[in-house]
Amino acid sequence: MLVSYPALFYLETSEGYDSGFSVFFPDFSEMAGTSGSDISEAIENASDYLGILLADEIEEERTLPAPSFISSLSLIENNPFKNDAEFTLEYDAEKSFISMVSVDLSEYLGSEEPVKKH
Repeated sequence: MLVSYPALFYLETSEGYDSGFSVFFPDFSEMAGTSGSDISEAIENASDYLGILLADEIEEERTLPAPSFISSLSLIENNPFKNDAEFTLEYDAEKSFISMVSVDLSEYLGSEEPVKKH
C-alpha cells in the first residue's frame, strides 16, 4: 500500500549544525522528523522514517491523519520551531523546499516492531 505525506525539507544553517537537511512531517507531531547530509539521503531517510512512523500508528490502532494539501503548507508558517523560545531553526530559504514523500507500507507492516527496510 503506497502512502504519501508532505514533508518540509530545511537546509540547515544553524550554528553548530554541520550542513544538511532537516525533514519534518507537519501532519504528525511537531518533532516528527529526520535528516540527511544531502537531498538524496534526506529523501531516502524521510521515506524510511515515514514508513516506521505510519506502521507504528497503525499497529497502535491510531487513526492516521489525512495528508495536508502541499499547496497549503509554508516553510515559515509550518516551521516546527517557530514558537520555541529556546531554539531558532536557521535555514537557507532558497535551497529549502516542500515535497511529497511516499512509502510502501507493506515493507513496514506485519512484524512485532516496525523495522528499517535497509
